[in-house]
Amino acid sequence: MTDASEIWHDDLLGRHQDAEFLYILSVNRVAENQRAGKEGAFVVNVDAQWGKGKTYFLTRMYKQVLLAKHPAVFIDAWQYDFVDDPYSMVVSALDEYLKSLENAVPKTKLTAFKEKAAVVRKNFGKILIIATKEIAKTGARKVIGEGVDQIASLAGETPTDDKDKEKTTTGEFLETLEKNLSEISEAAIDKFAKTKIDNINETKRSLENFKAGLKDVMALLESELEKTLPFFIFIDELDRCKPTYSIAMLERIKHLFDVTNVVFILATDTKQMCHSINAVYGSGFDSKQYLGRFFQRSYRLPEPSYSDFANNLLLSGGWDFQSWQVPFVTAGNTEWYVDFFALTATLFGLSLRQFEQAIDVLRDINSVRLYDNQLQILYIFPFICEFVIERELGSDAYDNVVKKLKSVHDKWGYSGTSGKKILYFDYFTALHHLASGPLHTVLENLYSKANNAAFSPANRYILRIGGDEQQQRAANRVHPETPSDLSNYTNLIVHVKRMHEQT
Repeated sequence: MTDASEIWHDDLLGRHQDAEFLYILSVNRVAENQRAGKEGAFVVNVDAQWGKGKTYFLTRMYKQVLLAKHPAVFIDAWQYDFVDDPYSMVVSALDEYLKSLENAVPKTKLTAFKEKAAVVRKNFGKILIIATKEIAKTGARKVIGEGVDQIASLAGETPTDDKDKEKTTTGEFLETLEKNLSEISEAAIDKFAKTKIDNINETKRSLENFKAGLKDVMALLESELEKTLPFFIFIDELDRCKPTYSIAMLERIKHLFDVTNVVFILATDTKQMCHSINAVYGSGFDSKQYLGRFFQRSYRLPEPSYSDFANNLLLSGGWDFQSWQVPFVTAGNTEWYVDFFALTATLFGLSLRQFEQAIDVLRDINSVRLYDNQLQILYIFPFICEFVIERELGSDAYDNVVKKLKSVHDKWGYSGTSGKKILYFDYFTALHHLASGPLHTVLENLYSKANNAAFSPANRYILRIGGDEQQQRAANRVHPETPSDLSNYTNLIVHVKRMHEQT
């Protein structure tokens, strides 16, 4: 990529401006904190619901800061949430990035660069070893039991029989514990306490050395490779991770990477993150306040317009528009489809989430393609909108759709090339007429009225497509009294429902 316009060339939701705002904010806030003598990283939470472009936003902003010569790494947290400690993933990404720069470091500075990177790596290892020991001790009984064994082991004394640790009742366990502790000498307890204190002190030293090493590496990046600080670390998909992993990631960022000239940009669905935290700490826990401890700023990505959202869904979906049919536009006219879907969703009062569900249902129907005829978008999409609202399509589905659209039928339309407004409602009701009975009978009725001056363009359209369908049926030896394929649209939506019942 040579410039920002290429990075954001497919920006369908207007995210470039949001990225520019956050970039300037982050860089200037880091500089302000340094002038004020404030230490620590700057952490920004990018908040948006699933499907609203967080990943697109982060990946493009990541490329943009690289273009501006900032050191930067990108981490997909969900891809690695099977790893026990997220600290490992952040340091691994950092280490991989530093190794990728070694060829660009002047030979006179290469040894120093490698040494400082090694300091970061070495102290990371020390912190991880000690932290892992503590993380492994889950559950009070397990912690106490291991503590007794550790004390005895340090003193060279024989630990209690394993069978004593298998006592099942609280009373038996406490009785055994009291017996075990009474058998441990004062010297063993002192030695155990000293070991714990030494571990804590070693962790503190390693953490200080880790932060100092990271600062030294960043200074070298700035002086020798002409990198521009701050160092950006992007973490995506945190809200999709296991709750315990998400919490651990935030804790590690807070305590281990709180270093000046480091900026974290995290993408989360904050509402979903709050649910995850409550799943761990309980429903009464103030998860919103808890998250506030980790983020200096939380930036809510603005909701896209219905048109922008439809544009994004259609242009990024690999749709086969040739399988669709609309009477007055060509199949490749994506601009018309964007306007039609956005307008229809708006008139039905769909939320953006419901709009997305409606497009997903249409995608599934489009993939199935049970019929040889093209899909009549003007007819099927209103039923899909009705489905995502009501979650059902009964025998009264058509009446319900008509009730919703009749009052706004003058708004539900399109100004064609002639400038005359074409009302979609007329075509929707005409298509329903084609689906309302045996195809042969419906067509005979239409043919009898075709020469009437009042015969509408909508009726001429259904007469044409109905005739095409009848010819196909004759070739395939389908009984002429069978209803049009249009009559099965609602059944098709109901079938698709089985894949959308959890959404």
